[in-house]
Amino acid sequence: MSNKTKILLLGGEGFIGRNISDLLARDYDCFSVGRSKPIFPGSRAQFIAADPYKETISGRYDVVIQLSDKSLQLDASDSLGLPDIEKAEKRILKNLDLIMPKQVIFFSTANVYLSPDSKYARAKLLIEDIYRKYCQKKHIGLSILRLFNIFGPYQLPYAKGTKKYKRGSLVAKIIYSYFAKEPIEINDLNAQRDFIYSLDMAKCIQVIIERKLFGIDDLATNKMITIGELLSKINLFLPQDIKFTDKNINEETCPAADSRVIKLIRPSELEKSLEKTVNFYKNNWPLIKAIQNAK
Repeated sequence: MSNKTKILLLGGEGFIGRNISDLLARDYDCFSVGRSKPIFPGSRAQFIAADPYKETISGRYDVVIQLSDKSLQLDASDSLGLPDIEKAEKRILKNLDLIMPKQVIFFSTANVYLSPDSKYARAKLLIEDIYRKYCQKKHIGLSILRLFNIFGPYQLPYAKGTKKYKRGSLVAKIIYSYFAKEPIEINDLNAQRDFIYSLDMAKCIQVIIERKLFGIDDLATNKMITIGELLSKINLFLPQDIKFTDKNINEETCPAADSRVIKLIRPSELEKSLEKTVNFYKNNWPLIKAIQNAK
């Protein structure tokens, strides 16, 4: 029997979960819960086929990372009311009663700053509060990460089989559109954003687990660039420049973050991480295209 720390990732086969498990599985026993098998081969986590919103997850785990966003899916976020979302998350907590973790990590969003009155932001704040009260009552360490613009391997810009844009997937959308030879529209080339590489995010998770860092962290680099600058940097790794239409629609600037966790790692250089992301798309393009076009 392994004496390694056991990590359970709810919704672990998505973009964020896969990056986390690729790193953490080197030192920990990682288990990934999902309704469907990994879409990209080579996952290092042991897959558990289950829907944590409906099914009981057996076993004991030291750390639970809540990535599952079923109650906030794009096709449901406009129709589900906040009471429905609260009810869905409380079903997850019944699993936590059985798992009895020492630490829970919940992924929230920087939208609580950028668009605090949006339904998505209000729902995330509600869920944050649900986990805060639960973990306080159960004496479980809680880490809430408000994620800014993340990019890297395994990211898909659209919900499968649709053109419904996933929040925070701008880099993936740009690169996907280039390889698909599809036009891309940019609302505001001067809008500033804070972009964090997925591997750096995973390193932050490892630090949070190892040092038992609890509380809220704005997980970002605190280095802002414009969308126009981002396009120029991505162009460095493509044979031809990205073709786009500038819609000249002013967008709000993402607020600057001050992450305590990012200071504990050595973040990747933006250019190098963008190059790795472009290469991932190039090397996996037939699979990525098939996944996005699957009905």
